[in-house]
Amino acid sequence: DTPRKKSNLKKNERKGKWSGFMGEVGDWVYSLNTSMPIIPDDTSKIMSSWFISPERHAIEFVMVSSWLIYELLLGERFTSWQFTNNSHAPEPVDSVDLVAMATALVNALAVLYYKISRGRIAFVLQPCNTWIFILAYLAVSRTAFATWLFNYYLHIMWGSWLGMLAADLRDYHDATEIFFFFSEHFVLVAMPLLYLYRGTFPVYPADVFGSFFVNAMTHFWLYLPVSILSGWHVQYMTQPPKQLNWCGTNYRIFTFGASYVVTYLTRTAISSA
Repeated sequence: DTPRKKSNLKKNERKGKWSGFMGEVGDWVYSLNTSMPIIPDDTSKIMSSWFISPERHAIEFVMVSSWLIYELLLGERFTSWQFTNNSHAPEPVDSVDLVAMATALVNALAVLYYKISRGRIAFVLQPCNTWIFILAYLAVSRTAFATWLFNYYLHIMWGSWLGMLAADLRDYHDATEIFFFFSEHFVLVAMPLLYLYRGTFPVYPADVFGSFFVNAMTHFWLYLPVSILSGWHVQYMTQPPKQLNWCGTNYRIFTFGASYVVTYLTRTAISSA
């Protein structure tokens, strides 16, 4: 069950092909999924499209990947995020954590059920859908890795706030599924705040650049390839959400710039609280 199907389209039917070498690169990128439409379907958000040209995808992918590889070779990401250097160990698991785990698991299983039953399993990769599973794990884990995940989520949890406030329900038609959409996002917002209040995990120093780096890596090395190869529009990587249509093909540049600013503001607010 995938929107990617064989197509009778020829390469020269592709609109806006660039000339020269970049045109050849664009042809190769386009060949990865020739069945994707050029014009997005405004009535749905689940199907990828060539709203951004194949050449533009290639250029942005190479530029971002070059930066990511450079940073990885430096080996300096998250050097301050050391579990053993914090003032206290995580608090032990108690009954509140078990209730939190059960609540997160119910929502995680609902996500899994609806994505499988709709034939849209790729959308489990959406950050909110992935993090509901991770929060269930964090409820009962006190490892260094769990502490790292919690601190990383503090930098990006604003995305769950945005998902609730600007909910795009174009492809939700079942009242129970809509209920679980808002229930999931409520848990994604409430559980980290509960852990902050209870002092469950040590809170590392803010690392906005480091979290931005991981965010860029997951978007360009995971969500973008999946969106093009499968045809499922994961994490708005091939066309903008309806609120950003005014940005046109530059929406990814705007989104990443804005996300850095919002991450800085929200993470600073958490540190000040």
